[in-house]
Amino acid sequence: MILKHISSLFLVFLFFNGISYAQQNKYVTTVKFHNGFILPHHRSISYMRKSDIEAVEINFGLISNSKKRWAKLYNQPEIGLAFYHSNLGNDEVWGNVSSLFPYINFHLFNSGRLHIINHLGLGLAYNDKIYHPTENFKNILISSKINAFFSLSLEAELSIHPRWQLIAGMGLKHISNGASKNPNKGINLLVGNVGIKYALSDRPHIIYKKKEKYQKLDNEYSIAWNHGRKQAKENDEHRYYISNICTNYAIGINAKQRIGFGIDLFYDESVNRGTWDLDPQTSFKDQFSQGVHISHDLVISDFTFILQIGAYTFYKTEPKLPIYTRLGLRYNLGKRFFTNFNLKAHAGKADNIEWGLGFRFKNRR
Repeated sequence: MILKHISSLFLVFLFFNGISYAQQNKYVTTVKFHNGFILPHHRSISYMRKSDIEAVEINFGLISNSKKRWAKLYNQPEIGLAFYHSNLGNDEVWGNVSSLFPYINFHLFNSGRLHIINHLGLGLAYNDKIYHPTENFKNILISSKINAFFSLSLEAELSIHPRWQLIAGMGLKHISNGASKNPNKGINLLVGNVGIKYALSDRPHIIYKKKEKYQKLDNEYSIAWNHGRKQAKENDEHRYYISNICTNYAIGINAKQRIGFGIDLFYDESVNRGTWDLDPQTSFKDQFSQGVHISHDLVISDFTFILQIGAYTFYKTEPKLPIYTRLGLRYNLGKRFFTNFNLKAHAGKADNIEWGLGFRFKNRR
């Protein structure tokens, strides 16, 4: 249920963006065909993989109005909603995946009719074959039907007509439930794609050279209270409550980005539980830990992509690893409040998905 907000927030943004400038935005549709393979990040994958990945992706998007400040800063990105359907290389064990996700295409470079873009998408995936202790015990990659879906690729677009573009690229797809249910080794796909894009009206000229100089973003203080649930071990079906308070001070370095630092206070009921119905419960005070982090924010209108790297500095129960990372997406609710989604991980392995509400205020220059 929590992950549904990822798509919901972005859909709200698309809706209001579309109705505000309906006659000035340029709408496009794209069909892509993917071919690739599942990355063998676990020893069981290599011998269980039986076929290549074959997938189809359908996008419906719009190229942003060049009069908007944020659109100028990012070379009029294309934003939209995509549907992706793919096999996973072993229909009997891994099955198929279908995903619905919002995306944004950043225009990086152009040379005449050729455009280089960076595609980024984040949404929901449905897996029709998941782990089961007796019926499908070989599938240790995913154990939940509804999961998070992440898409990243580098693509080239070649204009063959004012309304038609040919597309080719390569990228990664990642599917995970953020350790909310185990086993969750995660699914990583490496795919290449070819496709064709059609604009409902003549494609606009993308403005790459910015003639205007924008003031740096204001410095910002923020505090967020996040929540989530996680499964400690595969033989422990209980899902434990986790929570944290994240404070951060971010300094504007240009019109797009902030860097900062902050303090985290974590609460995790799953620490040292083992088998929850046999082992004694960890004492309340031992479920707390504290850390400090550095952060980077990429601001796109009311959305902020967050990256934080932190280290535990105080704890009663020793953490799995001393370093943690947090990837997140934040959406501003007016001038003071925001909601956010984060994925916390240790050395690339998901620890939990968290969501929360926060308060922010700016330190104006």
